Amino acid sequence: ACSREDVRKDHISKLIAIKLAQFHSIPIDKYEKPYVIPLIRKFIKLISENEQQKKEISTIISDVDTIDEYILPHLIPNAELGKDLVYCHNDLLVKNIIYDEKNDTISFIDFEYTHLN
Repeated sequence: ACSREDVRKDHISKLIAIKLAQFHSIPIDKYEKPYVIPLIRKFIKLISENEQQKKEISTIISDVDTIDEYILPHLIPNAELGKDLVYCHNDLLVKNIIYDEKNDTISFIDFEYTHLN
């Protein structure tokens, strides 16, 4: 796995950018809405198990609702059809980036959060 120092190296960061561009260029057969809002709602649900926590994060929930209803449709020309959406890793921490020095290649691992955004 890469370290923070590794990804700061010009050569490795260029390989990461190329690999990311390839990943984002994967053809999409079925269009969907972006996954970022349902993912945020999932995390909010996990941290809001009791009433006190719900009160504390109510403004965050309101902000997410606003983004979903008013902002997101303007950022994506047709959110219902998913136009301009690409596959995103959504968990690209340095430990999820593998540099193969022998072959001078980059690979990504840990794809459970991969979705369209």
